[in-house]
Amino acid sequence: MLLPGLFKGKPTADNRHKGGTLDTFTAVAFLFAIAAILSFVNDRYLHIQHDIGLLILGCAATVVFRLVANFVPAVDIGLLKDLTQSFNLNDTLLKGVLCFLLFRGSVRVSWGVLRDQRWLIGGLAFGGTTGACFLTGGIVYSAFSAFGMAVTLSQALLFGALIAATDPIASLAILSKIGLPQKLETVVDGESLLNDGVAVVLFTIFAASAIEGGEVSAASAGAIFVQEVLGGAVLGLIGWMLIHYLMLRSTSYSTGLLITLGP
Repeated sequence: MLLPGLFKGKPTADNRHKGGTLDTFTAVAFLFAIAAILSFVNDRYLHIQHDIGLLILGCAATVVFRLVANFVPAVDIGLLKDLTQSFNLNDTLLKGVLCFLLFRGSVRVSWGVLRDQRWLIGGLAFGGTTGACFLTGGIVYSAFSAFGMAVTLSQALLFGALIAATDPIASLAILSKIGLPQKLETVVDGESLLNDGVAVVLFTIFAASAIEGGEVSAASAGAIFVQEVLGGAVLGLIGWMLIHYLMLRSTSYSTGLLITLGP
C-alpha cells in the first residue's frame, strides 16, 4: 500500500508531520520494505553473505534511483528524499540502532575469554580506533588539500571518527565457516563492542569544532571522555546488576526477554 505513491511526486499531507517530513511509522515501514526486498533478491539470486549483500544492493539501488531520476523526467523520487531526511542521525543511529547492535553483539561474547584477553582487546579498541581516526583524517585532509578543496583538519578528523569503528559481523560470519578459533573470535567481538564507544567519543569531540565552529581543548576532550566512557561504564554496571538480580528471580522466558530489553 505504500509503494504506489513512490514515484508520484511529493508526499501527501497525510504522510507528513508538522516539520514537513515523513512521519516515523511511514519512514520505518519504507525502510523495512526496502530491506526485505533487497534481502530477498540477495537470498534468491546473489547468494552473498547477508550483510555484505545488503550493503552492495543498497548502494546499487541508490545509484539506480539517482540515474532514473536524472534521465527520466517523469520519475520523481521526492518521497525517497523525504524519507532520508525524516530521521535525526544522532537520535536514530547513535541513541537508537547502536544500542541494540551493541546488545546483540554482547550476548554472544564469552566473558571468560574476554577477561583473559582484556589488554589486547582494550589496546585494539582504544589505540586502534584512535589511530585509525587520526590516520584516516590525516589522509583525507592531505588529499583534499592537494586538490585545492577547502576542508579543515577538524572536519577531516570528524570523517575519520565516523569510519574508524569497524563492524566485524560480516567478517565473523565468513571466518566462522573456516573454523575461526574461539579466542580470536572473542577478541574481534570484544573489540567491536568497545570501538563504537571510542568512536562516539571522538566524534563528539571533533563535532564541536567541525560543525559548531568551536575550539577543542584538552580539558573539554577529557571531560567528554570521562562523561561518555567512565559514565557509560558506571551506568552499564548498575544496569547489569539490576538485570542480573531480576533475571535470577524470573521464571518466564517472555519476562526475561523484556527484562533484558527494558533497561
